[in-house]
Amino acid sequence: MILTIIFTEDNFISNYYESVVSKVIDTSYQVARDYENVKEIINNQKWDLIVIDYNHKNAVSVVELIHNIKVAKPNIITGSSERLWEAKKKHKTKTLCQYVPHDATMDTISSIVRKMIKTSSRRQLVSSYCKVNINFFTSEKEIFCDVYLQLKNQKYVKLFNRFDKIDADDLKKYKDKNVDYLYVQDKDFKYITKQLVKHLSNQEEKSPSSSLVSLNTPQVNALFSMQLQETVAESIGALGLSEDAVEITSAAISSTIDLINSSPEVFETLKNSINGQNYISEHSFLTSFLACSICNLSEYAGEESNLSLTLASFFHDIALQDNDEAKMQKEDERDFQRLGNLEQDKIRSHPKKAVEIISEIEGIPKDAITIIMQHHECYDGKGFPRGLDYKKISPLSTIFNLSHEICLYIYESGKDQEYVQELIDDMKSRYPKGYYQRYLLLMEKVLLREKMETQGQVAS
Repeated sequence: MILTIIFTEDNFISNYYESVVSKVIDTSYQVARDYENVKEIINNQKWDLIVIDYNHKNAVSVVELIHNIKVAKPNIITGSSERLWEAKKKHKTKTLCQYVPHDATMDTISSIVRKMIKTSSRRQLVSSYCKVNINFFTSEKEIFCDVYLQLKNQKYVKLFNRFDKIDADDLKKYKDKNVDYLYVQDKDFKYITKQLVKHLSNQEEKSPSSSLVSLNTPQVNALFSMQLQETVAESIGALGLSEDAVEITSAAISSTIDLINSSPEVFETLKNSINGQNYISEHSFLTSFLACSICNLSEYAGEESNLSLTLASFFHDIALQDNDEAKMQKEDERDFQRLGNLEQDKIRSHPKKAVEIISEIEGIPKDAITIIMQHHECYDGKGFPRGLDYKKISPLSTIFNLSHEICLYIYESGKDQEYVQELIDDMKSRYPKGYYQRYLLLMEKVLLREKMETQGQVAS
């Protein structure tokens, strides 16, 4: 039996949650009515779930106490709509934290509790490791946490102990063996993000060759953006959305947009950016670069559109960790049909989950949210989650979806312009109307400009 803590002065709320939670899990309860009381229970008893009434005068202190404990535990913040809005603005997003209005139905609360307890149990059973691009460590003089190498059997062996001096020759030895990532435990990953933010703040003072954030060439610039995307994805998965993750996101987006504005040879940049190391991060960069390049030739050209497209590229698969899952585009694909129900539901729901994450960042453009929600909608209306067809998919979403599709092909096998021409011709036949046809013509100009100029089809 587990212990549920309910922090409230309202008897109705305590009775309601006791009734709902007991239908989902075998639990006992302790109701705490003031800060000192709940603090004593948290510090001295083994508990598994806490419900915090945000209408309580000490709710802010209790939430901060819960979110600062070493091992994250499920917590539900409940309150009036106005108070929950204040809570979401004040507190960082956490994986095991859910905001639930006072008028939520019993079914809604039961579903939330069930998922949170399951996620918490899974985390306690499996030691969690976060990957870090090996290039990150080349600029460090001293390791500030234990660092591991992942073996083929998914086990981990420690390479460096906390406070060890970095041996550049050792790092080179592993890089020469095609080791692209080292690993740290999730509890230490926050130090990686803080160190990276420090690098970003001081990058102008760094020598060009000494740091992950060196930006001398388009290839290095692309690598920089992809490595930052990887870091943010790992950080959100392990720690939830944080200020550090937002700052890293900003740096990656700025880097990508600067590269787009300074690199006219789009196809060559895409081709040279494919390393085959991490599909999610590489494909995100490819999609942002191509989508913005197309948009810059369209009636929607402008900084706001580029920002929305780049944000969507960066976050559209943030709720997925598996590269093979991220490659699945439609429900009628064979690989999708082979998945179990839970895995299929995970893929169907990842656009909505990505929107939930990105919505916590202040000032996110509405177009970015629309693009993420629509990035698996299809021309023929057979996509998900809403089954929209080409008439209802927004123009920027259309640009994104076309870029998303062809970048998958380019990533897999399309490094030859003749093959890309065949792909575009095939897409023209499958998408003959509306914005899809219009932006396919722009895509052709962007990707095949050099070839078309040679043939005299585009003015030089």
